[in-house]
Amino acid sequence: SAPDSRSLDAGENTQVQVTVEVPEEYEPGTYEVSLTADAEGVRPAQDVSQLEIPGPDFQVTGVAAPTSVSAGSPLTYTAEVTNTGGENATQTVEAIFAGETIASRTVTLNVSETQTLAFTTKSDTAGRVDAAVSTEDDAQETVVEIVGQEFENAKSTGDPHITTFDGLSYD
Repeated sequence: SAPDSRSLDAGENTQVQVTVEVPEEYEPGTYEVSLTADAEGVRPAQDVSQLEIPGPDFQVTGVAAPTSVSAGSPLTYTAEVTNTGGENATQTVEAIFAGETIASRTVTLNVSETQTLAFTTKSDTAGRVDAAVSTEDDAQETVVEIVGQEFENAKSTGDPHITTFDGLSYD
């Protein structure tokens, strides 16, 4: 873009936005940028400003799962992972269900890019369990209710005191 040219009267101030291109070989971090501008142009100055170069920041949003599922049935839950940082990067994303890591994926995201991930598991134990997704920078979870397996087949044996459910006899 064209240089910004302004005239100022004595004692007058103005604000100018400066864009600094950071070489790719620089690591994320904080760097000093010192500039001064006067009638002679822009040159290094004594006054120091801070320029922060943010690294990647993989944030987990939108963890979604069914509110309940039958014990032993497959359960799929999803999460969105977005790189809200200032650098393209690759991170490991883990799915944790009932306190156990059930899957681990390597995810590469550009700045502001989002990816939706799906994880499938099951639990044979009834109760409330956490379904979570974590990155190096963030973690989110939701709760799933695992309900006990219900009988699917009931048959009369002819005896009014005995009924079978899924092949088991009850009096």
